[in-house]
Amino acid sequence: MNQVNQIQGDEMHVDEGVLAAGIVPRIYTFHGVQVTFPFEAYQSQQEMMSEILYHAIRGQNLMTESVAGTGKTLALLCSLLAYQEHHASLGQNIEKDTQPQTKPPLIIYATKTLAHIKHIIGQLALTQYVNTPMGLLSSVKNTCNNEESDEHLCDYIPEDL
Repeated sequence: MNQVNQIQGDEMHVDEGVLAAGIVPRIYTFHGVQVTFPFEAYQSQQEMMSEILYHAIRGQNLMTESVAGTGKTLALLCSLLAYQEHHASLGQNIEKDTQPQTKPPLIIYATKTLAHIKHIIGQLALTQYVNTPMGLLSSVKNTCNNEESDEHLCDYIPEDL
C-alpha cells in the first residue's frame, strides 16, 4: 500500500513504494516531474533536485556546489534521469501533425577519476534508473588508436590493450 506525504511549497509530494533488495524508494514531484529516489532524501538533496529540474525544464545551464557527503551524485542522477523519462513521455503524447517530436535530452556526466566513475555506477545501481543505457569514455591516453600520430599527442600502445 502506498503512503503519500504532502509537503508545502515548490510543488513537491512524497509517495512511498517498494524497490528490490529491501530498498524503499520515495517518489518526489518537482515542477511536474516525478523523481524516484532510493530512500528519503535529505532536505539539501530535495532542494538540489528541484533546482536541477527547474533549469532542465527551461533548457538552462546550472552550476551547483555542495560539500562532500551531501548526496550530490544521487540527487543529480535521479533528477536528470527522471527528467529524461518525463521528456520522453511528453514526446509520445504529442500528436504528429501539431508539433515536431523531440528526442529526450542526452545527459553527459563528466568526471576525471576512475574512482568517481565507480561511485557513480554504484549509486546508479541503487535506483530504479539502473537499466539506463550509458557509455564510458576515457582519456586520449587510453583511446587514441592512430599509430601514426606524434607520441607526445597520443600515448596509445596496442600491446597494452
